[in-house]
Amino acid sequence: ERLHGRDLAELHRLAGRGTPAQVATLLRQGAAALGAAHRQGIVHRDIKPENVFLCPEGEGFRVRLLDFGLAKRVDGDRRLTQSGLIVGTPAWMAPEQVSGREVDERADVYSFAAVGYLALTGRGVTVESDLDKVFVDVVRNLPPPASDLVPGLPAEVDEGFHAALAKSPAARPRDVEAWAAA
Repeated sequence: ERLHGRDLAELHRLAGRGTPAQVATLLRQGAAALGAAHRQGIVHRDIKPENVFLCPEGEGFRVRLLDFGLAKRVDGDRRLTQSGLIVGTPAWMAPEQVSGREVDERADVYSFAAVGYLALTGRGVTVESDLDKVFVDVVRNLPPPASDLVPGLPAEVDEGFHAALAKSPAARPRDVEAWAAA
């Protein structure tokens, strides 16, 4: 399929953050695509703004997730079969992925929430550019609540991002579609 539109990174550079309604649409549509992959036993492992493509459609847009080049099938116990290998883009990776530990769909939930956080607030979950500091931020530091950056957001938005961006995968939702719907 030949796509027409822009990836989220480029759109963010050109227009800044989206409205809460636009971001909600992005999250629901992107989560549907990611959830379909997860149901097939596939973990993307490289969700980032450059891999979220928005195609104009009517008065809105249609989300396409791109670049499954780092994707892996999960084994029967829902974990990737290889650990110790770091693949992906560190600023968008889950803490366990940055640490080279086994990942499952909850790593994609973290990365997708990080992309949604950027789309909503206008800043990433880390603002560091030095790779060592990015790793520390991803593994240890939580970003500010979204409502600190976008006044008027309900507490449920902060709670949703807090859960999806949890440092421990056990504290994160496993179902990206349920998370986005909430």
